[in-house]
Amino acid sequence: MIPKLRNLVLPSVLFLCSQVTFGQSAVYEVTFTGTWSENDATSFPSSAHFTELVGATHAAGAQFWEVGGLASQGIEEVAETGALFSFSSEVNSAQRNGVSGSMVTFESLFSLPGESTTQRIEANENHPYITLISMIAPSPDWFVGVSNVPLQSNGQWRSVISIDLLPYDAGTEDGDEFSLANPETTPKQAITPLEQSPFFGRPSLGRLEFTLLSPAPPSSTNPNTPQPSANASTLNALAPVISLVLNEEESPNKQTDRTQ
Repeated sequence: MIPKLRNLVLPSVLFLCSQVTFGQSAVYEVTFTGTWSENDATSFPSSAHFTELVGATHAAGAQFWEVGGLASQGIEEVAETGALFSFSSEVNSAQRNGVSGSMVTFESLFSLPGESTTQRIEANENHPYITLISMIAPSPDWFVGVSNVPLQSNGQWRSVISIDLLPYDAGTEDGDEFSLANPETTPKQAITPLEQSPFFGRPSLGRLEFTLLSPAPPSSTNPNTPQPSANASTLNALAPVISLVLNEEESPNKQTDRTQ
């Protein structure tokens, strides 16, 4: 019986070693800061705020919004009212098709300028891009956001990413003032950078900062310290099990000596 036990365990150990992989996913701490102030536009509404920043990690083939493209129903609703229902449905559809990871949501920012909110997100090898959007409120259909930001460079997770958030026009509602009651744009126009009134000069209204938490950035590892391979790490962790199984073939007397 003992030789059979040995034959069963050792192949299992080798199987576990061969399946261990690293760097398949990454965790980032992401901070969304609102810098919008009365200096950035011809006027500054008393109720100025950003609605919830919403988005998802995704594959390169997923496209939630892009400059020059038409806004989807979900993007239109976020840009016009901050509503998330339709956008959530679009993310769910992308998840079912395997091109999107989980949806991420950041709290609204009401105390401008200077307020920020922080969230942790997880990306993986299948979904190494991120898209985010938040309504500039109140407004006809204006928003800030990022589209298809790569979290990897040359196959490695990027350690730090900082992005200024510029204003965009979703092309779905008329108006050039800070108001919500505006006629629908017919036909719908393409998403464009918002460079006209009230944001002449297209100022930065906020900032996104990504900090890689895990895997640890390369700079946090001493290059002179040898790093164990996946197989070596696993074998070290399983060493007591391997030793016990191999020692099962010893004589009964030796087993008794070991336990005394």
